[in-house]
Amino acid sequence: MEIIENEPSLSSQVNPIAEHLSQILKSYLSERPNLSLNGLSKRCKVSEPTLRRILKGQVKTLPNYSTILDILTVISGEKSVTSLLGLYPGPAADFIRERLPHLQECGVDYDPQLNDELKNPAKYIIYKLASNSSGVTEQTVSELFGAQGAGFLEELINKKFIERLDGRIVTLSKNFATSHLSTLTNFKTVADFIKVRPPAAELNLSPVIANYSDSVSLEAYKKIVLVQKKALEKIRQLMQDNASVGDVPIFVLSAIDTLSNQTAFEMRQSPR
Repeated sequence: MEIIENEPSLSSQVNPIAEHLSQILKSYLSERPNLSLNGLSKRCKVSEPTLRRILKGQVKTLPNYSTILDILTVISGEKSVTSLLGLYPGPAADFIRERLPHLQECGVDYDPQLNDELKNPAKYIIYKLASNSSGVTEQTVSELFGAQGAGFLEELINKKFIERLDGRIVTLSKNFATSHLSTLTNFKTVADFIKVRPPAAELNLSPVIANYSDSVSLEAYKKIVLVQKKALEKIRQLMQDNASVGDVPIFVLSAIDTLSNQTAFEMRQSPR
């Protein structure tokens, strides 16, 4: 199951988080004098200039949560986000917990190498299906992506991201989070599976599609976000419940944002 949520951070959080990350990097590199910043950059897939700015405490904006995870997973060798944050307690870990609030109820793995593989939309869907409680069949993969999909499946198996188990394809990690950089692309990839058809005889088995827009106050925006968060929490709990396991490969897409070049937070900071 893929679990991704993205929330705005408070500007007051920036300095302690950046300072904490800088301390972690300094300690790691001081223990490895033969490891260059360029070498670390190649391992964690974070640009050398970004690492240098973090190291020198010259970060003007807060790194994205996935940049922090890219760094910490590589220097620790730990993919379990819950275990990872236990290794580096402090502001950076607290920030990740705020961005991934469901960590307490379901363990999440983060793997920069897997993220590279899932830049391919077909591989992303294959892996996403394989992460479901009942996995996915090779027949379904072939129906969706043909011979090319079968090839992608074998690549993911050979790289030990998925495996064959009791006639189905499953992931080695149950819950996973992908990089923030792929969030919009993955959202659009999944949205292509929305089926606009006449409602089924049983309406609760038809797709649910909503597209709302209006101009609201900042207070109303906050209330809408809270309502959506509560709904998503209940949905996660249902999807994680063993009693819910079945053969329907459901997906849930959710987004609240502004029809503007600015986020609601940015609008509050610089009202027109």
